[in-house]
Amino acid sequence: MESYLDKIFVLKNFISKEDCQRLIDKFAINATYIPESEVIRSGFSVTIEREDYESIISSDTLEAEVLKKMSDALSDHYGTKMEIKSIFHSIMDVGGTNSPHWDNYVENGEEDVSSLLYLNEDFDGGVLSFINQKIYLKPEPGMFVFFRGERDLLHEVEMVTRGSREALVGFSWPTSKRLSLNT
Repeated sequence: MESYLDKIFVLKNFISKEDCQRLIDKFAINATYIPESEVIRSGFSVTIEREDYESIISSDTLEAEVLKKMSDALSDHYGTKMEIKSIFHSIMDVGGTNSPHWDNYVENGEEDVSSLLYLNEDFDGGVLSFINQKIYLKPEPGMFVFFRGERDLLHEVEMVTRGSREALVGFSWPTSKRLSLNT
């Protein structure tokens, strides 16, 4: 695992290029443009609020296997049981960008963990940039990046200039937090 400032973590070859392509092919069937965008699409989305959340993440599918692997990696790293509370498939076409922002900083008093699983490399641009730290990550298929939603981790996705950048973008939290909200 690569670590940047002990805040940004990168696991290369987290899943195989073949599994990345299988996910791209599966999600392409449902890919539609998100509201108010002509350059960003999504083909898959799961949130903990969905009634079918448990059946989706516990199904015998490649996406469920990948989501479990992501949760397990986060749990191992942070030393507490983590679960995905939302995740979506992001497709950024030419012109797609994500301006400087923080992810879910101190939502309900606790930071989420943001994660990105990159699925392809046949594009230009689309670099994940942590602005204040001057850290630039060029996505590679199967590369898993995660970090806490901390205020000092202002980041952006630079504009895609050729092709389409595809990734799974997720937000996780400790299982104990969800359980405490349900009691």
